[in-house]
Amino acid sequence: MKLFYCRRRICWKILGVGVLVAVLLFAVTQYRDIPLIESAATTIYTTPRKSDGQVDFFRCLENANYSESMGTEENGFRLVLENVNVSNEITTPELEELCSKVGLAISKIDPKLNYVGPYEYVAKYFSSEDFDESLVRRLDVSRGEVTPKEIEKKEYEEYEVAMLLSDRYTMPWTEVELPMLTSWVNENNAVLDLYARAIRLPAFDFPMIRRDDSELIIESHFYSTMFRSIARGYNCRANYHLGNGNIRKAMDDVLSCKRLGRHMRNRNTGLDRLLGIAIEGIADSTGVMNAASDLLTAEDLLYFTEGVNSLSKLSSCDGTCLCEKLILMDILQKCSRTGDLDYLEATEEIKQLKNLGLDWNVVFEEFHQAYDKQRSDGGGLEQEIGSAKVTFVDRVSRSARSRKFARAVVAINSPQSISYAEFRSVCQQNLRRISIAMLRYEKDHGRLPPAFSTDSGGNYLHSWRVLLLPYLGEQELFAKIRLGEPWDSSHNSRFNGSCPLVYNCPSCESCQNGDSSYCLILGKELPFEGDQGKSLDGFGPDCNDMILVAERTTPVGWMDPTVGITLAMADLGMNDSGQDQLKTGSVGSSHFGGANFAFRNGSASFLSENMDLLTFQKMLRGTNTTWLWD
Repeated sequence: MKLFYCRRRICWKILGVGVLVAVLLFAVTQYRDIPLIESAATTIYTTPRKSDGQVDFFRCLENANYSESMGTEENGFRLVLENVNVSNEITTPELEELCSKVGLAISKIDPKLNYVGPYEYVAKYFSSEDFDESLVRRLDVSRGEVTPKEIEKKEYEEYEVAMLLSDRYTMPWTEVELPMLTSWVNENNAVLDLYARAIRLPAFDFPMIRRDDSELIIESHFYSTMFRSIARGYNCRANYHLGNGNIRKAMDDVLSCKRLGRHMRNRNTGLDRLLGIAIEGIADSTGVMNAASDLLTAEDLLYFTEGVNSLSKLSSCDGTCLCEKLILMDILQKCSRTGDLDYLEATEEIKQLKNLGLDWNVVFEEFHQAYDKQRSDGGGLEQEIGSAKVTFVDRVSRSARSRKFARAVVAINSPQSISYAEFRSVCQQNLRRISIAMLRYEKDHGRLPPAFSTDSGGNYLHSWRVLLLPYLGEQELFAKIRLGEPWDSSHNSRFNGSCPLVYNCPSCESCQNGDSSYCLILGKELPFEGDQGKSLDGFGPDCNDMILVAERTTPVGWMDPTVGITLAMADLGMNDSGQDQLKTGSVGSSHFGGANFAFRNGSASFLSENMDLLTFQKMLRGTNTTWLWD
């Protein structure tokens, strides 16, 4: 019997040792990384290769991003590189690489022009001998936020002066109002004019530069950021021309800014795309007329319309998403070798998944599927960010945690974020086109279009949207509609589903076929009231930022003349959730934090839903004097 128990103990010990060995073997094999093997299934690209033998995603991105005009005389960036000093931005080896990639001999580089942005210029004004504190105090009072007595005791800092002046030059100004900036205009005219020539060429393509092939794409030098300062320069100079009554020159600067933004936007990296959106936003928010001295003619407006219509076609986001995917693959590749998660903005849950060990081949395969799904339909991956916690299944399955890791990475770096910015920009451009169409109609007819037309009995006929069609390039559709019949007659109702794209924000989630998400606000104090259009001469010189067209929270049929937003509703502000507004619609949008608006000066801008309500109400009426010079 003792022998039996002794043998049983030995068996249990052997079994225990076996289990321990199995656990240890499981831990050794399960809780370690399986290295990445480059293949069509994992990295898609297997060439070109870097010096360490890894796939060179930087070169892959260059191949996807550069145009065939890069190294030719059709590339306007060559003209800039030859004539404008950018040596402060780059080192000599980087300059040599730039020249090589654009097909220029470095001996041809002899830049004689220097550029200083308007913000940088006014930032130095505070410490210059020409600093005029009394001018700054008057400017501060004109903001309408403080009284002259409060200003008398204020001591200014350099950044405050820079912000005051930079905000002021985004409105029409003259030498009397901003004397220090007249010198800026004179000193930078040549550079802005050169850029205007360069961006009229078929391409404006500039290379990316890296120090060596161990550098991530995201660490490379993207010199496109300096073009934002050029865009602000065009904005500043355009407002100088407006202040001095030079309408065509102002329009030329706005169009140059638009062209620069379009070149950036049609490049394929996310950084360039978003920068292009921002630059086009600067252009679209710059007016083309000054209500204080309205010298605008119908010919001017046609000139500007034709200039906008001549812009190169906006490319789709597909190329941008491919480049952003390459950038993420580059980061993941480095992560697979070094464990470095710095560039992934990783949460603690993602770090825990990584520390348990991943199969990087599974990570890459799942990454491609999740990224493409998120790009096509949103993918529903947002929950992956918050639900990436390690579960029992994740602990025992390397494949499960690898897939969860990949999905969480895509969720954090969602390709949809570029689309959201794109939609808001397209919406702003729609409203810019509508604002110019409104001004063209007013020049031709002596008054704005009515909110709706009526027959002799006062019955509704057509919406303002129908009346504006000829000014929006929709003459063919306009010719088909019978203006003497109601909008819902048997003939006209056939066109209810033919809403032009310009009347619809691409972010409008509740829009159905034939819906419009743009509206007029109706009231006796406003430009629009009923079936009689009003002349803009009836509004004062401070109405540059008077709102003409707004986004609305609930879309309506584009031909329907019976719907509008009352001033009482609009006075409540944007995106209000009151029950009355939910029934009839309110000013607001599907954009996060506010809505886009079209203005009296022919511009369009995004306004925050948290802006001062009184200022918003004054902008509705064209009586806002905040920031207008006394």
